[in-house]
Amino acid sequence: MRWYHRFSGRRKSLLIGEKDHRAMRDIGYKIPVVSIVDDDESVRDALKGFIQSIGFRAEIFASAEDFLVSDMLDRTTCMIVDVHMPVMTGLELQCRLATSRCSIPIIFITAHDDPAVRVQALRAGAIDFLRKPFNEDVLLNAIHAALDRNGNR
Repeated sequence: MRWYHRFSGRRKSLLIGEKDHRAMRDIGYKIPVVSIVDDDESVRDALKGFIQSIGFRAEIFASAEDFLVSDMLDRTTCMIVDVHMPVMTGLELQCRLATSRCSIPIIFITAHDDPAVRVQALRAGAIDFLRKPFNEDVLLNAIHAALDRNGNR
């Protein structure tokens, strides 16, 4: 399967709809699915809009627990996860996924850049650790690195 994304160079203004996604799948392309886990609704919505604008599918979750009980574990290409969330943190989610041998590449985002937490996340296999606010190009590069890690781009 080849991965499809409509971003090449500068971002274009047209969104790829579900009909376009079905057409791309029909000719052998797989649309990447990015699961976004953040307790801040405005962050989730902004990231979802960006992910969709580059032609990827976005799924949003208000908590790590919501993601874990969803049916997205096997369908997620990569994740964007907030570090600090109530109940289960992003690092605890990373650990839980690793324990269950789930190898979804994770991009962490945070408003509080703690060097020790950054090192812990990256040593445990995170793709990147981005401080909010971050540039869309930096996020896109991290997403591409996540796809590359699994040989999916």
